[in-house]
Amino acid sequence: MTIDDELRAIVAKTTGLQASDLADEDHVHDHLGLSSLDLIAVYGYFEDKYEISISDSEADEVLTLLQLQQLIQSKAAAGSQC
Repeated sequence: MTIDDELRAIVAKTTGLQASDLADEDHVHDHLGLSSLDLIAVYGYFEDKYEISISDSEADEVLTLLQLQQLIQSKAAAGSQC
């Protein structure tokens, strides 16, 4: 399962939407209705799984599902190169 697939599955489970209905440009708060606590849980899942760290300032810059995916992927890729 790719990071994108995992992310969509987690967001779908959290929001009650179907993963196939999620679009890259969906705003995490406005369109998907994710709260700050929801996002903390998402970040925590990926931080634990990939042994990465996402700072508050990085998290604050995320507006869309695609940006969230890209942040997690870049952190995971950088972590695997260590």
